[in-house]
Amino acid sequence: MKVALVAAPYDTATFRIGENLGVKYLSASLNRAGVPNDVFEPALLGIDDHALVSDLMAGHYDVIGFSVMFDSALPRTTSLIAALRRSGCSAHITMGGHVPTFNDVGILQQSTGLDSVVRFEGEETLVELVSCLDRNVAWTAIKGLSFRSGEQVAANPPRPLIADLDSIPFPVRDETSRHLGDPHFFVITTRGCPFTCTFCSIPAFYKTPSGLAWRARSVANVLEELNHLRSAWGARTISFLDDEFLVGRNGKKRAVELADEMRLRDMQMTWAFECRADDVSSTLFARLRDGGLRHVFIGVESGVQRVLDMFDKRTTVTQNEAAIEIVRELKISLSVGFIMFDPFVTCAELMENIEFLARFEIGSYKSVTNRVLVYRGTRLEEQLDSEGILLRDGLSLDYCFTDQKIDFVYRTALAELKPFYRLNVEQLRAEYRADNAVAREPANDERTAVAQTGREVNSSLLQEFREIVRFAESAESGDAVATRKFTLNLRERINDCVSFWLVRYSELSGQSERR
Repeated sequence: MKVALVAAPYDTATFRIGENLGVKYLSASLNRAGVPNDVFEPALLGIDDHALVSDLMAGHYDVIGFSVMFDSALPRTTSLIAALRRSGCSAHITMGGHVPTFNDVGILQQSTGLDSVVRFEGEETLVELVSCLDRNVAWTAIKGLSFRSGEQVAANPPRPLIADLDSIPFPVRDETSRHLGDPHFFVITTRGCPFTCTFCSIPAFYKTPSGLAWRARSVANVLEELNHLRSAWGARTISFLDDEFLVGRNGKKRAVELADEMRLRDMQMTWAFECRADDVSSTLFARLRDGGLRHVFIGVESGVQRVLDMFDKRTTVTQNEAAIEIVRELKISLSVGFIMFDPFVTCAELMENIEFLARFEIGSYKSVTNRVLVYRGTRLEEQLDSEGILLRDGLSLDYCFTDQKIDFVYRTALAELKPFYRLNVEQLRAEYRADNAVAREPANDERTAVAQTGREVNSSLLQEFREIVRFAESAESGDAVATRKFTLNLRERINDCVSFWLVRYSELSGQSERR
């Protein structure tokens, strides 16, 4: 029995670029069960669909599993499955992840080449499925599995959540594990989140099966994985990708214990995590910084209170501001989760958001073009459906902006500001070099130069976004000729700006190497 695990291709300019730890955990679980398997990360390795199908066919796999993280990846994934069947693939093809979990019926009805869907946590379900197929015994009673049964789709009861996360083997690592090619690795130390943000599928994913919605690995288990990454892969930086790293008193206590141990063991590793604005305190974050914390991603989501309330964030703009100020005072690198567009947003609110980002000198291509997505199983889906503005197109859920001007702003920003994404990637590379210049005397000067460059790039980005909003509100926006002229001028300015800053990043890279 031979298995292929495929991270479904996705747009790396729209979503976070980096390895899919979900398939890496599945691979490790199969390895422990003695099942040979290969992992494919086409989005990170630049493998096109034709080449991927050829590779999968050449591997003569008995089971092929697709991990789908984003709704937008579904059409391409179902096309890949159809192409495999046309090529004569007889493998059992399954699919898993958040998106298939809440779309199992529709996916199985539409993708006739798909045999099953693994719902919720997949490690135990996939191993059991492969075992049944290998022994040629019935697999249709497996918990957590959906499949076609005649003309209907059968969905078995969900498997209980894995209670002891320490029992799961560490994820497999390969050439895609180095984030942006640096000795920078992703690690997950907890699963789940107790909060109920309306746009997020995590609450339903972890609260539908029985078990604790938030579970944590022991500090000892996490340290064991970090030591492995350092010794086997030369890891110097870790990004903890937990859905919520600092849950309650226990989560914060655990984070302090981890930071203290990393400092006492002199692990010489910097690290980052994601949290909510109301998790941030000066005392806690100073302690974590002393243990190697160098970067924090805060899910502020918006600088507009209406939006925070609509998303049920249970935070305020004032709390967002206070959290950012604390992190800045502690000289910890910062990025934010930000949702610029929602169905009801107005041009005035877009400008309010831009001024929020400008005031704190943060922002990126993704933050100014991020549009709230509607995932099945979320409260946002229910809300938009009840208000009659939810659009259903096959497996896809969408909506139209209630203000037509917003549609112009969104489409223009998404297309014309995209060159800034390249600058944002260069900024990440520069920050990594600066944050890890531990042994170099001029490291602080380098960090200052990198930070200043990032601020100036983002200032240019935000100014161009302002211009798009202003044009959308002007009388000229309804004129095709004026719109084309505006777009061409915008494109020319952006190309000149990006060319200038790429030279600057090249200079920063050269200075870093000489040091």
